[in-house]
Amino acid sequence: MIEPLLHTVKALLWNSSHDHPTFIVGLVNRASSTTEIFFNFAKYLGFSCSKVHNSNFSLSEVISDGRLEGGTEPQIFELILTKTTKPILLDEVKKDYIVGRDFDENMSMPC
Repeated sequence: MIEPLLHTVKALLWNSSHDHPTFIVGLVNRASSTTEIFFNFAKYLGFSCSKVHNSNFSLSEVISDGRLEGGTEPQIFELILTKTTKPILLDEVKKDYIVGRDFDENMSMPC
């Protein structure tokens, strides 16, 4: 679900009038490989990523002591979009995109 999420975020931020359109995301790193894939793909799509200190956000309404069950602390990141290549969701469908029979089989990367 990483790819559809990040493509959607890029498309939503693309027409922003802000100089540095930003997506704030909170995550709990349960699988370092998934987290690595997320940030690598974000960078591929033109986002710069940086960690934000949790004290900048009020997590007390979400979790009572700043931790989830098992002692895992959520992390907050900001992904700032650099507008280099147009999001595929706003671009015309081209013949070099592979489209599967259903959502689970769709690929949106150029061949």
